[in-house]
Amino acid sequence: MANTTNYNWETPDDSDLVKDGAAAIRTLGNSIDTTTKALNPETTLGDIAYRSSTSNTNTRLPIGSNGQILGVSAGVPAWINNDQGDITEVQAGTGISVASGTGPIPVVTNTVATAYDAKGDLIVGTGADTFSKLSVGTNGYTLLADSTQTSGVKWAVDPVADVVTTAGDILYASAADTVTRLGIGTAGQVLKVNSGATAPEWGAAPASGFVGAVAYKSATTQSISNATDTIVTFDAEEFDTDGFHSGVTNTGRMTIPAGKGGKYLCIANIIFAANATGQRSINFMKNGASAGAFQQLASAGSGTSTIFCISGILDLAATDYVEVNVYQNSTGSLNVNNNQAGTRFAIQYLGA
Repeated sequence: MANTTNYNWETPDDSDLVKDGAAAIRTLGNSIDTTTKALNPETTLGDIAYRSSTSNTNTRLPIGSNGQILGVSAGVPAWINNDQGDITEVQAGTGISVASGTGPIPVVTNTVATAYDAKGDLIVGTGADTFSKLSVGTNGYTLLADSTQTSGVKWAVDPVADVVTTAGDILYASAADTVTRLGIGTAGQVLKVNSGATAPEWGAAPASGFVGAVAYKSATTQSISNATDTIVTFDAEEFDTDGFHSGVTNTGRMTIPAGKGGKYLCIANIIFAANATGQRSINFMKNGASAGAFQQLASAGSGTSTIFCISGILDLAATDYVEVNVYQNSTGSLNVNNNQAGTRFAIQYLGA
């Protein structure tokens, strides 16, 4: 007999006698039956066959119980309970609530989300792992820190906006992190600093008129030595807006007061007594040095006074001072006349 099949079934040889055919067929049929049975070990509805460690032999896996799943045990297929390797329970944590935690279908809810019930609501912490809802505030309100509140915050009117009460009010700092209201002033007033330089205040606008001074020589003439530069003094004033001139000390000076630095127009008129000899000159001095205008004239004659009028614009800072310097070389002393209209010194502020 020959073995020519995959399962080693015995089959007749071509040379076998006819009388042996029935036995050969029976042997082949038995082999097929044995192999088929080995490959199909199932006996019950739902059984599963799987390859065993023996060649050409399958092993029967009986059907499992309801809810079991197909897994592997000891290297072969096996029915196992569904809870192996799965989550068996869901528990609540901070901010989480759970219904039906052990199944079959747990329901997990974010408790923060359920705290909201209106547009604009806020969730704020009230302590360690605790929170509460803060309902939306009134239109225009501001969220402020407030330690007296359970949540530590509250909706309130903006503390800055709450200070002002009237159109035109102004806020200013009265201390660190503190604002104070300055009510609107009256028409024509300007904002100034108070006398103590501690706060702003409304007050009358300063006059925008003339700023300056005019001084003149009134009491006596002034003798000018021959060939000697001499500062003319002025003992009287027509007006002085800011204390430019003193009639007591340094009476020849116009001194710029604090806060008044800028450009100034300076004008000087000087009358020399009549004399037919020599020349006369006049110029401005700034802080003791020649500055600005200069004029020189010959004697007008024995019967005529020599009259000067000069002007110039000087850039002056606070404490700078301007003087009128004269010179004559008539060979002897010569007077500068005392005349309000003729011997005078003026200064006028033009601007910064």
